[in-house]
Amino acid sequence: MRGNFASVASESFSERTLSNESTHSKIIIIDDIYTTGSTLDECARVLRNTATFKAQPEVYGLLWARS
Repeated sequence: MRGNFASVASESFSERTLSNESTHSKIIIIDDIYTTGSTLDECARVLRNTATFKAQPEVYGLLWARS
C-alpha cells in the first residue's frame, strides 16, 4: 500500500499531544468506510498499547458508511 496515502499540510490542522496525565481519555477515530473493522481495531490496539495513560482510554469509531 505504499504510495497510496499522502500527508497534506493544512493551516486549519492543530496538533494536540496526548497527555499521560489524563485519567479518563476518549479517542475518536474517523474513517470513511467500515468493512471488516480491521483498520479500526488496529488503530485502537496501537493507541492502547503505545499511549501511556493513567487509565485505559476509551476508543470510538466514527464512520461514514458500512460495506
